[in-house]
Order: sequence, then structure tokens, then C-alpha cells
Amino acid sequence: VEGRRHGYANIYDTSDLQGHLVVGDTGLSLEAAGARRSVMWDDVAAVMKWRDGSRMVIDARGEAIVVEPTRLDAGVEAITEIDQRTRPDLGVQVGARYAPPAQPAAPGHILKLLRRGRAAAAVLLALLVPAGVALAVLAGSPLAYVGWGIAAIGLVAAPWFAVRTTRCPHPMVWDNGNQRTGVPAHVDQSAWYLPGGFLLGWAAARQHLAPAWTASFPEDVAALVANQITGPELYRRLGGVLADDLLDDEANEFFCDYLSQGRRGYNRDLARATRTTKYFEIPDTWISQAAVIRVVEDAFRRWQRQGRWTVLRGLRRAYRLGRSRWRGPQADAWGQQVVQRRRRRRWKP
Repeated sequence: VEGRRHGYANIYDTSDLQGHLVVGDTGLSLEAAGARRSVMWDDVAAVMKWRDGSRMVIDARGEAIVVEPTRLDAGVEAITEIDQRTRPDLGVQVGARYAPPAQPAAPGHILKLLRRGRAAAAVLLALLVPAGVALAVLAGSPLAYVGWGIAAIGLVAAPWFAVRTTRCPHPMVWDNGNQRTGVPAHVDQSAWYLPGGFLLGWAAARQHLAPAWTASFPEDVAALVANQITGPELYRRLGGVLADDLLDDEANEFFCDYLSQGRRGYNRDLARATRTTKYFEIPDTWISQAAVIRVVEDAFRRWQRQGRWTVLRGLRRAYRLGRSRWRGPQADAWGQQVVQRRRRRRWKP
């Protein structure tokens, strides 16, 4: 498309790579980072119009270009040219562009106290065991039966509270490929999705994705299973955020243990599978993906055998968290905002 070129005035915003908007007689084109996306006027299927003056021009193939007048050096003129070259009956008036992220309701005061007291309750109940045994040994009948009863209550209830304390929190962001720190300057941004993408490839290949996501992206998941695309490519298509809403419950519990192990978890297995510790320079090929799937599946099988009993798994997790600080992903308000911000653009209900 050749025509009038409109530059973006906000040069300080480096969150995207938009360069120039070209409005011509035959169509609309967006040029950025050496690439170009074009929509021909004759192929326009709809034009979404927001009250702030922004436009989204969509053609019959599904290609779309978003135009925000406040970011262009001549934004009002660009919007006027777009409206003049598109049919009025194709316009769709819409309200706010993005819904604000929904914040979870704050738990009540009593519920907060109960959550804070889980660890303390586990310790107190564990102390009932020696107290009950001492009472049963030192006291005579019938107090001996009372002592053994107290010991039994502590023996059963303490592990249960320990497991409840160490359950995987929600929401969890296992990996965010859109934000990286410590990446060498020569590494392309597409390589940011390699570590989390290979992990997502294992989940998709072994059918550990949430059913809603599998139903929303059946072609993409089928392409990965058929070795047509790799996990990092699927990761980019799904928005680049690997969170717990993308996986089933078993995979989330596995990741809660697998990704919290600093030297013995995914980092070690990824280096062993690809034979390199430069995770952002791994070849994005199906050979790399198959190697990662193999080592992660082995770790998953070991985790299943070792964690056959939920109580034992919770006790091991409590022991590991007690030895050192949590080194895994984050689960807080920031994590929820990241998930909601990425999902509302990618989710297909």
C-alpha cells in the first residue's frame, strides 16, 4: 500500500514495535520492524469504532489493524481518511476497549485468621502426639485411653493441616515470556518464549492443558501433536503467559514442586535435554521439543511415584519450603493482573 505516512508520536513507548501507518487509495498498511501488515479497502469486513476515536479495521481473512489517534502525529486526519474510505454500514460502535481486570473479593476477617493459623494449627496438633503419649504412659486407666485418643487426633490432623498449608496457591504464573531480565542483548525477542514454550509443549503433547483451552485452540494443539509447530510457537500464539488457568490440576501440582527446585528441577532437565545452559539460544526445532518432552515426562513420572500419597507430598513440600525461600513463580495480585491482561485478548469463549 502506498499513500500518506503517519508516524507514531510517542517515541518513548517501547512496549510495541509500531513504526508507520500508511493510508492509501487501495488500503491501509502498518509497517513495523521491517514487516508490514495490510488491509485492502475492498476486503474490509468490519470497522470497530470506539468512543475515544480509535478504529480497528478488519478484513475478510481476519487481519486487523488498530489505529489510535492519540499516538499518531496527525491522528485525527488519519481517522478521517479511514472513515472516508470505508463503507458506513461496516462500522460497529462499541464501548470501552478493554474491561478492567476483576479483582477478587477480599476474604472475611475470620477466613483470614483461619488461613494464617493453618501452619500454627499443624504445629499445635503435632505437639498433641507426645503430650497424649505421655498422658497415656504416666496416668493410669481410664486416663490412658484419653491420652491415646489425644495422640491419635494429633497424628491424623497435623499432616492434614500441613498439606492444606502447602497447597499450590492461585493464581500462579509459571512463566511470562513477554518479560525477561538478564537476557543478552544479541538475543532476539522471539527467543524469550523458548523455556516456557518447551514446557507448554510437554503439557500439550501429554494432554495436560485445561479442556477450555484445548477446545478454543484445537488446530494449534493438533499442529503441535502432529510435529508441525513447536511449543514456543504455540506459546506465542496463546499470549506468552503460562499460568495455572492454562493447565489441569495435576500439571499445576506438578509444576508447584518441579519449578520450585532451584538446581534439581526444570533448569537442570532443560540443560540436560538441550546440552546447553544458554536457554535463550536453544534451537526452536522439534528435535529440541522432543528432547524436553522426554525429560519432563520422566520427571513427571517420578513425581507421580513419589507423591502417590498426598500427605507425604505435602510434608515434603513443607520441608523444602522450610529449608529455603520459595524460588518458584509468583502468586499474588501481580500474577492475577498479568493473566487477566493477556487472556482478555487471546481467550476465545
